[in-house]
Amino acid sequence: MADDCALAILRATTERACSAMEIIHQCALPPSSVYRRISGFVDAHLLAVERIVVTNDGKKFSLYRSTVRDMRAEYKSGEVELTVSFNEDVVNKLTRLWSSMRVEK
Repeated sequence: MADDCALAILRATTERACSAMEIIHQCALPPSSVYRRISGFVDAHLLAVERIVVTNDGKKFSLYRSTVRDMRAEYKSGEVELTVSFNEDVVNKLTRLWSSMRVEK
């Protein structure tokens, strides 16, 4: 995760949701790298789709938001300790979304 592209994506999406194109332009990163990292981050739950936008001409794109506010790794006595602070805005939105989709039996 210590590469510049990964860090730029997480920084860009910590405070507000961004589209892949916004990240590409804002961070001056290659499109293929951004899309590959976004896919991996979504799979790893480091990014979440905050919403899907449909343009007037029917095209869809996702707005991504980092689920992590702060992450620290520390190596102590032969073990790695990882401390994660979650982006509460995103966690709360996802919790509300999943709760609203729950089917009553």
